[in-house]
Amino acid sequence: MKRVWLMLLPLLLAAMFLSACEKPRDPQNVPEMKEKLSKFVSVMMWKIDATKEQKDRMDKLLDGMAADFFAFQEENNALKLELIAALGADPLDRAALDELQKKGVDLFDRYTKRMVQASGDISEILTLDQRRELVDMWRDWEF
Repeated sequence: MKRVWLMLLPLLLAAMFLSACEKPRDPQNVPEMKEKLSKFVSVMMWKIDATKEQKDRMDKLLDGMAADFFAFQEENNALKLELIAALGADPLDRAALDELQKKGVDLFDRYTKRMVQASGDISEILTLDQRRELVDMWRDWEF
């Protein structure tokens, strides 16, 4: 029996390695995006001991954020497909690449503006102490 395990172990490790390298599936619709965001937000709200009212207000805020972030994700995926096609073209169309770069910068600009808006909206829900606690956790996590 030990020999069987020794022979199967490399196959099992290879299977685990290959499955770990797989890109996680993106949310396929707005409700899935909200679910993904809600997982993060619920932990955040638990960490700062948010009230039921704050959690309810945050849930409503997530409705709009999920729709916007799903649209950004879809636009980003479309840009990636266009970039893949452009890089595979013969001859390489540099003007098309430049146009894709401009689209990417525009997308990033709109995304960061939406993130700033969401941050402002969240700051109206949380207290100053809760926001500072979140900032401290973020700082510790990032650095």
